[in-house]
Amino acid sequence: MPDTALVVSATVPDPPDTGKRVVLRGLLRYLVDRLGPGNVHYALVGADTAAPIPFPVTVHHLDRPSVGAQLGALTRCLTDRSYTIQEAMLGSRGLTRQVAALVHELDPRIEVYDTLRMGQHAPPRRTSRRRVLYVDDLFSVRYARMLEVAEEDSVDMDPLGGFVDNVPARLRWLARRRAVYLPLLRFEGRRLQRREARVVRDFDVNLLVNADEVELLIGGLADPSRNAELSAAASAFFDRTYATAVVTARYDAVFGLRPVVGGR
Repeated sequence: MPDTALVVSATVPDPPDTGKRVVLRGLLRYLVDRLGPGNVHYALVGADTAAPIPFPVTVHHLDRPSVGAQLGALTRCLTDRSYTIQEAMLGSRGLTRQVAALVHELDPRIEVYDTLRMGQHAPPRRTSRRRVLYVDDLFSVRYARMLEVAEEDSVDMDPLGGFVDNVPARLRWLARRRAVYLPLLRFEGRRLQRREARVVRDFDVNLLVNADEVELLIGGLADPSRNAELSAAASAFFDRTYATAVVTARYDAVFGLRPVVGGR
């Protein structure tokens, strides 16, 4: 059987109008180049099934957690101090089962999970040779910056940002109230810092877009020597074509792949 890759995300990688979408497009293009069309699978959570993916990849549509499942996951935050709201909004046993079934069916050589929101669904037992977490940037650092701006400038802000589609409509108005989101940012920021230091141990490689945050994350680990490899994806990863020698070489190192000789 040919080598395959599975990318699990809740983001449609098109159009390339955000940093994350640019990175996802570059990642898919790279994997298609290395593994060949038809050997790259994209598991997409909750998106419109008619939404086109502009790459020769096989798309698997996974069901988004229901509002009831989201609320149930939120209650877990009250009893499990290691669980975060970021995870709860895309957390459900049903989605975990869907991901596990797909991994079992495809038996991919490479698994890639888009941030800890998707990383929570990675099956505990795996056969892939490389499991990668695309961390993006550290949510804990992002929340700290948001909190700093909100407190110093005394301005109202939208704390949901691009994550709004993953929040139940009935809760959005509440989450946007200053009296609610300020304590939530503090609460979630502390949990995220602990969670990020823990979750990276479950993956072979963890990709961040900021080299300084790699050092920050390593510094927060109880035993850095036992941690999985952490890789800084420099700003070149945001190149819209990805096709630079530096970026391609970094991806080769991350995924353990080599250029195809003689084409496919």
